[in-house]
Amino acid sequence: MVHIKRLVVKNFKSFSGTVRLNFDPGLNIITGPNGGGKSNILDAIQFVFGELASRRMRVADLSELIYDGVVEGGRARVAEVSIALDNADRGLAVDKDVVTISRRVDRDGRSRYFINGRRVSRRAVLDLLDMAGINPSGYNIVLQGAATRLSDLTASERMAALEELIGLREYDERKARAQERLREAERRIEVATARIDEVRKRVLELERQRNDAIRYRFLSEEEARLEALILTHETSRLEGRLSSLSEELRRNEEEIEHLKRDVEGLEERRRETERRLEEFKREMEERGGTRLPLLESELAGKRTTISALEDGLEELGRRRGEIERRLEEAERELEEARNELEKAEGRLVELREGETQLSGEIEGLEEKRRSLDEALSSMREALREGQRRMEELRDSIIQMEDTLRGIDAEMERHNIRVESLEERLKGLRGRYERFRSTLDSLKERMEEYKQLKEGEEQRLLEVFKELKDGLEKHRSLKTGVKNARGLLKKAESEVSRWKAQRELWEKLSTGERARERILEMGEAGAIPGYHGPLINLIKYNSKYAKALEASSGGWHTAIVVEDLETALDCIRRLKRTRLGVSRFLPLNVLTPPEPPPEPRGRGIIGLIPSLVKCDELYASAILYVWGDTVLVEDEEAALRVVDEGYRAVTLEGDVFEVEGAVSGGHFQGRRELLGLIPKREEIEKLSRDVRNLKVRIDRGLKSLQSSGGRLRRLNEAVDEIKRGIERVEREREEVSRGYSRAERNLKLVEGEIKDVEGELEKELALIETLKERRSKIEEEIGRRRGEIEELKRLTPSELTEMEGQLYEVMRQLSELKEKQNGVRAEITMTENLIEGVLRQRIRSLEGEMERLRGELRSIEEKRGEVTADIERLNSEIETLDREKAEILEGLRSIRKVVERHRREMAGIERERRRLEGQMSRLREENVKLKMEAQRLTLQLERRREELEALGYPDGLPVEEVNLQEIEEALGRIRAERVSIRGINQLAEEQYLQVVENYKQLSLRINELEEEKASILGFIEEIEREKLHHFMEAFNELCENFSTIFSKLTDGGDGRLELQKPEDPFSGGIDLYIQFPGRSMRLARGASGGERSVAAIAYLLAIQRFLKAPFYLLDEIDAHLDEANIVRLAEVLRESAEESQFIVITLKDVMVRAADKVYGVFNQNGRSRVLALPRLEVRA
Repeated sequence: MVHIKRLVVKNFKSFSGTVRLNFDPGLNIITGPNGGGKSNILDAIQFVFGELASRRMRVADLSELIYDGVVEGGRARVAEVSIALDNADRGLAVDKDVVTISRRVDRDGRSRYFINGRRVSRRAVLDLLDMAGINPSGYNIVLQGAATRLSDLTASERMAALEELIGLREYDERKARAQERLREAERRIEVATARIDEVRKRVLELERQRNDAIRYRFLSEEEARLEALILTHETSRLEGRLSSLSEELRRNEEEIEHLKRDVEGLEERRRETERRLEEFKREMEERGGTRLPLLESELAGKRTTISALEDGLEELGRRRGEIERRLEEAERELEEARNELEKAEGRLVELREGETQLSGEIEGLEEKRRSLDEALSSMREALREGQRRMEELRDSIIQMEDTLRGIDAEMERHNIRVESLEERLKGLRGRYERFRSTLDSLKERMEEYKQLKEGEEQRLLEVFKELKDGLEKHRSLKTGVKNARGLLKKAESEVSRWKAQRELWEKLSTGERARERILEMGEAGAIPGYHGPLINLIKYNSKYAKALEASSGGWHTAIVVEDLETALDCIRRLKRTRLGVSRFLPLNVLTPPEPPPEPRGRGIIGLIPSLVKCDELYASAILYVWGDTVLVEDEEAALRVVDEGYRAVTLEGDVFEVEGAVSGGHFQGRRELLGLIPKREEIEKLSRDVRNLKVRIDRGLKSLQSSGGRLRRLNEAVDEIKRGIERVEREREEVSRGYSRAERNLKLVEGEIKDVEGELEKELALIETLKERRSKIEEEIGRRRGEIEELKRLTPSELTEMEGQLYEVMRQLSELKEKQNGVRAEITMTENLIEGVLRQRIRSLEGEMERLRGELRSIEEKRGEVTADIERLNSEIETLDREKAEILEGLRSIRKVVERHRREMAGIERERRRLEGQMSRLREENVKLKMEAQRLTLQLERRREELEALGYPDGLPVEEVNLQEIEEALGRIRAERVSIRGINQLAEEQYLQVVENYKQLSLRINELEEEKASILGFIEEIEREKLHHFMEAFNELCENFSTIFSKLTDGGDGRLELQKPEDPFSGGIDLYIQFPGRSMRLARGASGGERSVAAIAYLLAIQRFLKAPFYLLDEIDAHLDEANIVRLAEVLRESAEESQFIVITLKDVMVRAADKVYGVFNQNGRSRVLALPRLEVRA
């Protein structure tokens, strides 16, 4: 796990100069007197981790963090803190075993951040630390008084702090966004509901307008048809008159034919002149239409080339300017480099002269030292033998004492090394066990992730299958609704059309309505003596149906009754009900003519009464209607029969009267006409079908909406499952990488344990050897001191003085040599600067300048070439312009000849007009006939234009047309059409658009309702996730608090309880504590010391929940007694096995539990740091 390995502080608060502190992974203690600067170490760690709140570091602004005293060089301008983090397990996203983070602040309060010496932003530092769970303002950094403030929190403040701690703000933000979406959805639903009410009213109004428009259009079409019948009749009359006038005019036109032949001769001359004119025109086109465009095209191409060359010339000029500017810059840089080279060479000369001078001084001192050595040697030779022996003994004793001190130092060094190796071995064994446990845990997690991924993939396959089925069903529903909508649109239009047709038929066909009413009453038995329609009482061959109906004059539908009274009673009923008129055949008063003899001949089929079969009772009625009518095959037979005095009818329904009248054309029987008019039952049935179809469409739309919502949910589920699989795969890969790292770490730890055990054995063996050697040297020193006591005499003063002079010379010689070494180092640096930087830079600039001059020469050559090309092209353009002028001159000559031929054509035209004038004067003789014909033609054209305007350009059949009946029907239709006011001609189109809009609004409201329900479900899901997340964290925190409080109080009980468990977020969190032998109570009602214990337990529980890599605690034991401090130290010692702790304390009990101890004290206004060995502190 990441931990603080080293902290370097420079000119920070009370620390002047550079101070280094090395920390171990376990429990590190910082102690010392009040005011010594202990808390400044925690401020330095906050500072380097990016803390911006100056109050947390106990200063007014960041510039006050700089040491305010005097340092070397004057007042400090910058404060700097660097922290080295152990990254062996790669907890930080940097591929280095040690990551160093630094921060500097100047007097203006500006900060700069560095990671491994590279400057970065504060955000980069915070992001790097956040990956390892490090926060400069987090709970893992506990400042002075924080524990006391925790004990004073209210229940609601404790709840708010816990929500912030476990990150519930994200859920609140998501819920707020969802509620905003919910409000927006509800607003849209209200707007859509209001709109759909308006649209519904609009639909009803447009439906009424659409029906009126359909009815109005049908009446207009019927009006146009009747008017067309009248106009067709008038057109036939006018065409007959025009035919006779045309014949008369034809005869008169023959008289002017000879004039036309003269005009044709003139036309021949005119064509010959036109031919010659065309030849000259073609010559003009060949000259001016072929060569001239080629010349113009070639001229345009050359001018374009010149434009491109001029652009290139301009670009070459721009490039030349750039090169010239760069040459000037290079010359300036070359001059600067040469100046720097000159200065460096001057400095090199000065240094070499100084080095020569120092060599001379050193040589002089060396000569003096040699002379002093020779003098001392002579003086020592002059001493008595005894004194020399004493000196020898003293020298040997000194050497032995030095040896003893070396042995003591070596033994102390080996003892420290042994202690360090033992501690390291203990830590490595602990790490080995932790890595082993981590490996087992990671292996289990990898298996869990594998099973989880397989389950999610299986679930994804199931959802995919369900989604595929849903898509097929959705497409089927969508197709069905679309087809049903099309069918509904057609059916609604058809219903409206049928209704309009039925209403018009009922208003126009008053006779038919009256007949239908009588038929209904007669069939129901309400009319005594009723027999039925004549056509229903007879039997005949179906191929005679047209002839019978056409020749009956309408009496074939007459109602046969028993007597005249019955007929009159029916007429009175029709008058009372105002249903119209009808025809009746009372059997008792009919006096039919005597049947004529049966005619014979080709094409004669027979008398109609002989061709039909009926009851003898109805014979009189049949004779009345068809008594003298003969059925024939064709018109020729009909004419023969009529000449014999019979009334004739053909199989096609053409009727020939005895008086000469004829009726015929395209016959449309009554049943065929009635078949075109929809029945009420059919209209009602179609209306019911339309309503049922609407219901089915609505059900289909609802099913479609439901299917769409289900598909969206399935798609969301697919996306969620895919994200879950990706998340599981990422987590599995992360765990796999962690497993590989743990395996590597385990192997490394095993190797380190073996190496440490070997080193420990070697160190212990060396310590034993040194102890034996020390004992022997001490015995020899005692013996030689006894011998000195016997030989002891005073040393001559001259010898002592000369030895002092020799020492002074040696000191001066050492200083000069050190100075000489510095000068030689500077000489080497200057030579490197000259050869490696300046000369190389000068050569580079000279080469660049040569290259630029060459490029400049190349540009000048290109400019010359481009200029020559431009001059050549201008010359070619002048040649082409001359050729173009010559062509234009030739074209002007040809135009003169063309103009002469045009004058000749004008003369021919004047002669032709003269002849035509003569022809016109001849035609004036026939002007009266022509004017009459013209008047009739205009009338005929107007009639045809009117017919075309009515939509009947070819007219209508007018045989057997009763103009009086047509005009009466036309008057009724016009009156009916006028009664329909305020017609909206766009009503049908608007109705379809508004109905479609109404359906879309309905769909939109359903979608909005689904969206609202989805948002509500999403809010409920957020609340569930928030509560689940909170309860997991709360339960873990409760367990941590109970465990730690029990350890701190030696068996006490501490609990965290929700004030409102049914709705945790509406209440707070109470903290209950029970010390051994006392009752349970709220923490706020306990004494100050008890509250401090509870606050520390709560704080440590939070830290254990957050699982930071290290913790910084500033005097959290200030209010605890010694017994509680002992237990707190045990808890911290236990926690330090998993994370690093740096604790500031004044308590000796806490110090004795430490793995490493630093003492901090104040000396002359500056904080000093002293590393205290653990053994010394425990002693």
